[in-house]
Amino acid sequence: ARRRSEQQAIADRARALVRPDEMVALLEQWLASHPGVRLIAMASLPATPLEAAPRADADAGAAKDRPVATAAPGLYRHGVTLEIEGSWPALRAYLGEIERSPRRLHWSALHLQSDEHPRVRMRLTVNTLALEAAWLTL
Repeated sequence: ARRRSEQQAIADRARALVRPDEMVALLEQWLASHPGVRLIAMASLPATPLEAAPRADADAGAAKDRPVATAAPGLYRHGVTLEIEGSWPALRAYLGEIERSPRRLHWSALHLQSDEHPRVRMRLTVNTLALEAAWLTL
């Protein structure tokens, strides 16, 4: 019953997230609405099980320096790495759209490089979560 309750809670939260099969199209749609941002490269990352935080009840049987972590039941992280280029204000506006969108995506890594002012290159990893591991690759 507890596992079913946990899976239901996960499913409820997952409905607010972008489905993995919609992620690339949504990122491209947002790119099209930001003409100052140019796509250099896009690649999908392998789906990975999401690790849950250590459970309090699992710590009782574990050594004090080795907390037990379990995978979140049936929850997978799906990611896309984007390499984009533009001015800092244009890139910031694109990232802001990802953060403010009601279609939930989360970014987990961001790297900036600026060799020639005012151009900035941004490598960004964007993730969503889903109950299935299946994932289309680019």
